[in-house]
Amino acid sequence: MTVKPAVEKTEGKEKEGKKRKPLLLIILVIVVILVLGAAALFIFGDGLPFLGDESAADQVALEKPPQHSYSMDEFQVNLADPGTRRFLRMKIDLAYDDRGLNSEIQEREAELRSNIIAVLRSKYVEDLEEPGGMENLEQDLLKIINGVLHTGEVRAIYYKEFIFQ
Repeated sequence: MTVKPAVEKTEGKEKEGKKRKPLLLIILVIVVILVLGAAALFIFGDGLPFLGDESAADQVALEKPPQHSYSMDEFQVNLADPGTRRFLRMKIDLAYDDRGLNSEIQEREAELRSNIIAVLRSKYVEDLEEPGGMENLEQDLLKIINGVLHTGEVRAIYYKEFIFQ
């Protein structure tokens, strides 16, 4: 009788070991799938959002819009295209947060307009037609405008009218 229980204990351990192997294999497969999925998302997607790696566009979208604006008079200039008479007509609003900036913009409007006209006259039609052309123009204008201002800065330019022929 002593032989039978020893055999039963050995069979019980073998059965328990056989049950653990598929469970470990399933867990290992799930972990590998999760790791590969996260790697694919990181490489081909926009990164892993839970790591806090926000792009600059996402950060700008989270910011509140500027509180104040100043409407500038219409601009009408010839573009830099040689041998042709191409022109640009545009109306813009300057957007900013500091209410006190309004008086400085009014005081320096002639200087601002002169600098804006210089930037506009340096542009070619293809500069404006290419993808991102208006955004590039906005960045150029913001750089020039904020270079003139001393008490604050313009955060955005809103195009009210933008026509070139």
